Amino acid sequence: PAVWLNNGQGTLDQIFLGDVFPDFMNDASYWDKTDHNIWGWGAMLYPFYSPNKLDFLYWIKGFTFPPDALNTDGFVYSPGQIAIATAKNPLNLDKKFSPKERHLLHEVCLNKGLTRKPGFQLSCIMGTPFPYDENRDTDEDGYFDHLDAFRFDNSEWLDTDDDGIGNTADLDDDGDGVLDTQEITDGTNPLLTDTDSDGVDDSSDPFPTDILYSMDSDNDGMPDAWETSFGLNPNDPSDAVSDQDNDGMTALNEFLAGTIPLGSLDIDGNENYDALTDGLLLLRSMFGLSGEALIKGTVSSDAIYTNPQDITQRIATLDDLADIDGNGNVDALTDGLLTLRYLFGLEGNALIKDVIADDATRVTAEDIETHLETLAPDI
Repeated sequence: PAVWLNNGQGTLDQIFLGDVFPDFMNDASYWDKTDHNIWGWGAMLYPFYSPNKLDFLYWIKGFTFPPDALNTDGFVYSPGQIAIATAKNPLNLDKKFSPKERHLLHEVCLNKGLTRKPGFQLSCIMGTPFPYDENRDTDEDGYFDHLDAFRFDNSEWLDTDDDGIGNTADLDDDGDGVLDTQEITDGTNPLLTDTDSDGVDDSSDPFPTDILYSMDSDNDGMPDAWETSFGLNPNDPSDAVSDQDNDGMTALNEFLAGTIPLGSLDIDGNENYDALTDGLLLLRSMFGLSGEALIKGTVSSDAIYTNPQDITQRIATLDDLADIDGNGNVDALTDGLLTLRYLFGLEGNALIKDVIADDATRVTAEDIETHLETLAPDI
């Protein structure tokens, strides 16, 4: 807390800053000092543990409180500003008190204030810790004064964006320009301006809950970085409806599903994932087969891609995504068998038993299944 004195010229001098106030009620030496016992000087108390935020006023010799001063129209205040008082202008407030604070100030503190010495209006004890009292809850709202941004208003206690409007009444608690109701609908945090902590405020972030992405230049619903990584154009919104791997899912739906827009286990392009066609085609390719040996008896009757060249190109688009166990190599007896088993519907230990490489980075059935799901999202 701090004590400030008006020097009579509109400038405040700090005469005390510490953890516990001087004992104004019983220490007569405080009132004997002539340098702050001059007619018309006003002392400001900051009794709630903050040296730069006014929470209460304290008048000394010669001051008369104008009862209508706080009710005058046209006052605009901001939190944290200092209230000053001068002899020429008895009350010049730069901090607004809420209606409940006003009532307490008028009715409880000023009208019923204690008088220690003729000509002095001592601070109201209510709301002012003499000495420091960390358990004081002036408005009895369940929040101690040192935690309460509205110590005289039991309907409010928190002001996240420090705009002077408590969170109960504030429609935008974090002050990021997005209404709380919209944030709840969007799944963002109404108390955080940047929910995903990516450095871009929710109001400007098209992907406010995804720390990986914050730019969508063409407003097609897909992040620029994601589009670029898969060969799409971040400045062309039409590619949102493209289906480069012909798996029946648009690029936008692939992004929303967490799958990839290019590279699919539907090797023959019939919009189905089949062990005896797609699975065998991939396995044969891993064993090094090509030409007719690659496709013989393994291409579906409704396939889009039927010749060896197209099939080889389809498999090539998978690139290192075909490295199912993540050891840096695409192996028929590990990655190929894992894919085939997955397409046959095996899962858990039956999926991975004896087919995980010793240097694999994906070693659990859960890890393997998660990776394969991105290549075959409808399985």
